[in-house]
Amino acid sequence: MEKKLERVKGIEPSSQAWEAHILPLNHTRAKKEEGRYCTGQFKNSHFFHFVVGEKISSRDDGAVAKHLSSKRSKRHQEGDSRRKKVSGKKTHKKVTSFSKKKNFSQPKRNPLLELENELLTLLKKEALSLEALQQKLSRHHLQKEMVAEALYQLEKERLVLKLRKDHYVLPKNADLLFGTLQVHTSGAAHLLPEEGPDIYISPENLDTGMQGDYVLARLIKDRRARRPTQTKERRAEGEVIRILNRANKTIVGTLQHSQDFSYVIPDNPHLQHNLYLSGDLLGGKPGEKVVASLDRWENRHTQPEGHLLEVLGPMTAPGVDILSIIRKHQLPTKFPPEVLTEASSFEGKVREEDLRDREDLRNRFVITIDPDDARDFDDAIEVQRTSSGWDVTIHIADVSHYVQPQSSLDREAYHRGNSVYLVDRVIPMLPENLSNGLCSLRPNEDRLAFSVFASVLRSGAIKDVRFARTVIRSKARLTYQEALKILEQPPQDQGRTSSKISKIDALPGARSTAEECIREYSTKARTAATPQCAILGDFEKVLAERVHIAWECSSLLRRLRFQQGSLELDMPEVKVRLNREGKVEKLELVQNDISHQLIEELMLLANELVARHLKLAKQPLLYRVHEQPDTEKLNEFRELVSTYQVAVGDLTHRRELQKFLHALHGKPYEHALKIGLLKSLKRARYSPDPLGHYGLQKKDYAHFTSPIRRYADLVVHRALARHLDSRLRGPRSGDLLAIGDHISTTERTAADAEKESIRLKKLDYFEAEQHSRKKHTWKANIIEARNYGLFVELPEVLVSGLVPVSSMDDDFYVFDAPRTRLVGRQTKKIYHAGQQIMVAVAGVDRWKQQIDFRIVSSKK
Repeated sequence: MEKKLERVKGIEPSSQAWEAHILPLNHTRAKKEEGRYCTGQFKNSHFFHFVVGEKISSRDDGAVAKHLSSKRSKRHQEGDSRRKKVSGKKTHKKVTSFSKKKNFSQPKRNPLLELENELLTLLKKEALSLEALQQKLSRHHLQKEMVAEALYQLEKERLVLKLRKDHYVLPKNADLLFGTLQVHTSGAAHLLPEEGPDIYISPENLDTGMQGDYVLARLIKDRRARRPTQTKERRAEGEVIRILNRANKTIVGTLQHSQDFSYVIPDNPHLQHNLYLSGDLLGGKPGEKVVASLDRWENRHTQPEGHLLEVLGPMTAPGVDILSIIRKHQLPTKFPPEVLTEASSFEGKVREEDLRDREDLRNRFVITIDPDDARDFDDAIEVQRTSSGWDVTIHIADVSHYVQPQSSLDREAYHRGNSVYLVDRVIPMLPENLSNGLCSLRPNEDRLAFSVFASVLRSGAIKDVRFARTVIRSKARLTYQEALKILEQPPQDQGRTSSKISKIDALPGARSTAEECIREYSTKARTAATPQCAILGDFEKVLAERVHIAWECSSLLRRLRFQQGSLELDMPEVKVRLNREGKVEKLELVQNDISHQLIEELMLLANELVARHLKLAKQPLLYRVHEQPDTEKLNEFRELVSTYQVAVGDLTHRRELQKFLHALHGKPYEHALKIGLLKSLKRARYSPDPLGHYGLQKKDYAHFTSPIRRYADLVVHRALARHLDSRLRGPRSGDLLAIGDHISTTERTAADAEKESIRLKKLDYFEAEQHSRKKHTWKANIIEARNYGLFVELPEVLVSGLVPVSSMDDDFYVFDAPRTRLVGRQTKKIYHAGQQIMVAVAGVDRWKQQIDFRIVSSKK
């Protein structure tokens, strides 16, 4: 018996009255009556209405209560729809037809929502007080309290604003905008509104706004600010008039003393003001890293005030820099006791009862390919060649089997949103015995999985797709480096060793990495010519053959993806290697080579197939969406590209954008311009609506392949489990909007923390080099020329810095603004974007997190 509860009839039932008595409907009758209103009854005799259609199982305790708890998300969605309507944008209104059968009553209207809509209509014309609104309402007999309640709800949804003298107004009519502040190190800022282009805000109009604050701003129509690119086109300017939500309630920085007071210099260069302290300093000494609370900041002409919460230690002490990042981003470091207790309740191995209703794939030749330092293995693959193409099986760890909805584990995983990978540690989403143990697809251990089966034809078409809950046993763990070595060698004896797989699978003591397997098997083959050793010697051949076959399929999928319009935004990353003391030993450039691409394409395939299948099945889930970019942002980026003397077409056309990215390949400025392009595109996020993925050029896309480290994937797993087995609980559509917003935020926080940890360690590395006797020179690409110097990037380690014009002492250099270059007055030597030079470290400023270089030599 499954129904959709629609709206309680204006009552607030007690906790004893949640259970509802609903007459069951058989499948045929439910199908006929879908979308029609029916009536139910609480235990306390209060009646409510519901609509047949949405699946809410009667076996779920408190189903009505859960429905009511989702009304807040529904109001938010309704508010978005009305916000578009008020702003003059077209919105589609769903019209439902109701049956006129005698057994089904007509739905009762919601008087509060109707009142709110009428208030919005009145305020669209002019600003009005509460009394004036009550007089103008068609139902002017309504009590003042009810009108006030409706206005309060509209204020909460940011649909109306209360001004001085108790007048209410629509934000757009008063040139008011809500948005998030993006403060620059110069002191100026941009407001990123919920809709439309960003607004420039000068330092004097920032009020007490800080980086990340959610604010209310007013447009200043008679003033304009030039764009950063210094073109003739100008952008609207605004001023902050109200701080609605502080993003920085705590501040991490360095403690300093003066003669009369103590203060904290924030680590974040986007926080422009020092925080003055009152109260106990907790034994903190000047130069130590501390965490302080921001208590008050009344106006811009005074300093913000606060008090110390924690002293982290000397800024040069090992680990303090990373601990500062953890505190700055408020990352959790410990799991609550109840979470650890629940995690420890699972045995260290898969139990027999866990295998119920699962396909047994433990005899299949499944392998994993991951980074060399990975400990949590989310995914495993098996690709076999067929007469028409390939049979692809992608296995993903079944975390949802252990992390049940509304459990302590689930609540903590939702709170964290994702794992955070800092330079010297991982802050996992799940406790270690799950993330690195029972859920991780480690070799030679039984593991529960969700498996995606698909046949890929040689044309690239996908057919025979199915999904199942399985149990697998990985046969080998490859690192990316090991897989690359295999792929760099030509495949041998293709198809000959496939028959030996069953024998190899049965051998005891398979090794954890291919390198160990090959080393041991080769040694045994030389020392003892036994039948078993011969089989062991074939293992490396089977492994190599399977890796090559997987790349055949992946390379085809990759080629077709770019032919269909996907953007090639792959970029190298820098791996920071630390010694035992936590100091930087090496900066290692990791390229996105074919071993990475092999796994990437198969994971993209699984993500797309799951999203498409669940969308067609009308199963609610979270999609990974990347919306169309703003034309204005792409045109700004095009102006930046022109400073590199690069010819480029209209980047709003996808083919032109693809052509531009292809032309960048191998150029000195490739990385810098790709970063610039990414900043011009919208950020990917999670949404319950299938809005498509612009970068990948996919209509349906979801995150499915990393449930150990991403909560979004866990949500999609539950949706797929619900689709495969109606007895299981899937995500509720009314909750998905809030979940998507939350984990989009935690994802951005994690990304910022990860980047900052790498940046700080790079500073350590170059600071040590600055004081080293042995000086090193670096190849550098000029990113941009300014009147005060050259911004450069070191492609070997992806480090950016500045060559100050004051350090260029071989001539007096003048800035040629139209061509954005520096020209020597005497020598006529020219420095411009895209040029390659050799530099050495001149200085490291840890306060500003900047590196200065000096030119050693240059190349045209």
